Parts: sequence; C-alpha cells; structure tokens
Amino acid sequence: MSDETAIVQEYAEKADALVHRSQSLVIHNQEERELVATVALEARFIDDEAEVREKEITKPLNEALKKVRELFKDGVRTKCSTAQGIADGLLKKDFIDFEDARVSAQEVINASKDQSGGFIPDVILPPTEKTIVTSNGKITLRKDIEVAVDDLDKVLESVIGVHMDCPHCKKEIVVNRTLPRILVNVDLGAAKRYAKSAGLKEIPGFIIKDTVVVTGRK
Repeated sequence: MSDETAIVQEYAEKADALVHRSQSLVIHNQEERELVATVALEARFIDDEAEVREKEITKPLNEALKKVRELFKDGVRTKCSTAQGIADGLLKKDFIDFEDARVSAQEVINASKDQSGGFIPDVILPPTEKTIVTSNGKITLRKDIEVAVDDLDKVLESVIGVHMDCPHCKKEIVVNRTLPRILVNVDLGAAKRYAKSAGLKEIPGFIIKDTVVVTGRK
C-alpha cells in the first residue's frame, strides 16, 4: 500500500466512523445537543484536515500538469486556434459572398420572368456548396444566426406582456406576450444578495423564508 493510499484510508475510516455515529444522534437535552455539535465539528475538522493533506499530495502533480498544459497551450493550441480563426474567417466570407451573389442573381431571374409576360421555364440556381472535400478530410459550412440582447426592457415586456382586466368577464388577462418565459433566467444568487443587503422579507415573485446556516471552528 502506497503512502498516499494509507493516508486516504486513514481519513476514510474516520469519516465512516462519523457517519455511523451521526446516524444514531438525537437531541432531547443539552448533553445530547452538545454531542451533536461535537460530531458536526469533528466532521468539519476531519474534512479540513483531509483537504490539506490532499493538496499536499497533489500539489507536485498539479504543478507538473500545469506546466504541461501551458506548454501545449502556448506552443500548439494557441497557434492552431489563430490559424483556424484565419482560415475559418476566409471560408465564412467566401460562403457569404457566394450566397449573397446567388440570392441576388436568383432575384434578377425571378424579376425577369415576372416582367416577360410569356412563359419562361423556372430557373433555380443551385444552392451554395456547403462541403469542401480535401485530401485530408472535409469542411462543412452552414448558415446560422447570432443573438445578442439589444434592449433588456423590451425583452422583459415581451415575456411578461400587458396585464389588464377583460372588458367582458372582468378577470385579469395577459395580452401582447410575444416571447416565451424560457428566454429569461432568474439569478437566485443575485436575488438573495439583494434581499439581504436591503433587509427585505418580501420581493414580488419570490419566496423568501428564514433558514439556518451551521458553521464551526476550533
């Protein structure tokens, strides 16, 4: 058994014993309350000690691994990423230019047919080639979209819609809800920080309830 394995085994046995003890814990009086607190502290202390030993053992390995990763990143991956970016950029521009020219030519053909007044067979230009086959593989290009938020207020308005009373049944209805709720993510961590900093017990649309955080120290 290696030294590292022996160390892990030592802390694993302590952890197993703590789990066994914790499963029989109850609180009916001060003595039992202190016993539970003792187990809670021991669990933290053993975990902290194990973490320190883990870092001591893995530090040389992590440092060596970090150096190898840096060598590959600086010597290979960053340069490959630069070359790929240049080549991909040229391929994208070539694809867009060809597609724009194809669409423009198709529009001219369609307009000429509409203005001719006689029968002209449909002329459909072939789609822009999406695959480039080379001696070492193939590259495939496809049209896609990029999305960025331009006006967050408009996004929220479109998700929430307008709440109003129905003129017929007098019940609240929602109109002009044009975007699905899935487009808006709520940051609960930010909501918690906001509520705590402002001392709020209520925030519209949120549920805030008291809880208990257990901490321990020597």
